Amino acid sequence: MTFAAMPGLPQEGLTDAEYRLLSAIKQNIEELTGQGRTTTHIAVLKGSIATEGISTSGTVTGVNIGQTAVTVSGQTIPTYDDFISLANTTQSLINEVASLRNTVNALISELT
Repeated sequence: MTFAAMPGLPQEGLTDAEYRLLSAIKQNIEELTGQGRTTTHIAVLKGSIATEGISTSGTVTGVNIGQTAVTVSGQTIPTYDDFISLANTTQSLINEVASLRNTVNALISELT
């Protein structure tokens, strides 16, 4: 989203108080729209947030699904403990995703 440049304030026809008020309003609008002297106070506007898709090709780090698999006839077979560990890790990930979803929804609702 882009914004049109703010026109300069008229130099005559305004009282000193009107000029100061309009100058402050103009400066605030320029700051919020990214046209000001700094870009540290730009407003986040509805529709200005984009999300990226979730990559399924990456590796999840910090997940422990157990390392107690056994090998039978050349095949690695997970043990019962591996399945329990996987279930616990999966539930932990589900809880984290739900928490992140709630946070994102709260942030989005602040924008609307």
